[in-house]
Amino acid sequence: CTLGCFPTNCGSKGLYGSALRDGGMNCIVNGVIHIAGVYSGSGTRSRRVALPGIHSVWIEAAGWAGSEAMPPTEFAGSALDLQNARFVNRTRMPGCGGVVLEQRWFAHRQNRSMLVYEMELLSNTGNGTKDCVVKLTSCNKLNSTDVEILSHNKAAGVESRVMRTKESEASEIDLVTVAQHFDSVPEQLTLTQGTSAVFVATTRTSVSDEGIENARDPAAAAARDFAVAKATPSSSLRQMHVKAWDDLRQGRVEVGVANKPNKTMQAIAGAINSSFYYMLSSIRDDWPGSYGTSPGGLANCAYEGHTFWDSEEWWVLSLSL
Repeated sequence: CTLGCFPTNCGSKGLYGSALRDGGMNCIVNGVIHIAGVYSGSGTRSRRVALPGIHSVWIEAAGWAGSEAMPPTEFAGSALDLQNARFVNRTRMPGCGGVVLEQRWFAHRQNRSMLVYEMELLSNTGNGTKDCVVKLTSCNKLNSTDVEILSHNKAAGVESRVMRTKESEASEIDLVTVAQHFDSVPEQLTLTQGTSAVFVATTRTSVSDEGIENARDPAAAAARDFAVAKATPSSSLRQMHVKAWDDLRQGRVEVGVANKPNKTMQAIAGAINSSFYYMLSSIRDDWPGSYGTSPGGLANCAYEGHTFWDSEEWWVLSLSL
């Protein structure tokens, strides 16, 4: 859901209880995650569970290695990179010669339990290959009214967390256990231009569609997935993800005017392609439950993850074309 931290002009109260900055005008949105099939509350109170975020990180300040000065950074914007199926934040760092740091998040298309977070200093030849020290602030929403944390362990830069929902959708439905295994993001990190820092996370639940073995012990399943992710080169993880999306989009139809760029048609094409991205991010042929989607996706928490009874009427036809 909200995987990145970003500022929003939200007045005296932050969105989803976000932390306030600069006198209460600029807020950093808290990071939470919604997972298909994990709900809390019965009847009209049913909602997707807001799980604590994992790699929601704000670039607070930065400076050259060896220098005591670490000036504040400048948030440059965010975007959905449809070509590579990932969400991107960019931050300009005056303390490191104005070089731009790019944050990238993607829910791995081939390995559905995996989230990948990357940080890279974009090339700036004027600064050579100097090391830049970056101060990081987490905006993860660690406390959730939807789940109780059963265990949270941290060792050698790796964390594991097991949670359980507080309320089921109906009396005959069991509470859901959710397990996460992930790389910790340090409070300070040294980066070299042209290289990436990569952090992975895996999540498994006790929802039956996970399969009998995984549903019985989601913590063990998340740990196994994490071991596989760490044993795979980060470049391969990225290539596997992009290829899987390329294969999925082979039959797409592009809207536009041949050989005549048109801003209006480009905007329409962008809206259509991003809509397909969000729908296809939520529906998979290896996830038989086919749980309803909410109006949002990887980049935002629209409607706080709620799903709607009539949503299928609007988008099923589009997917079948």
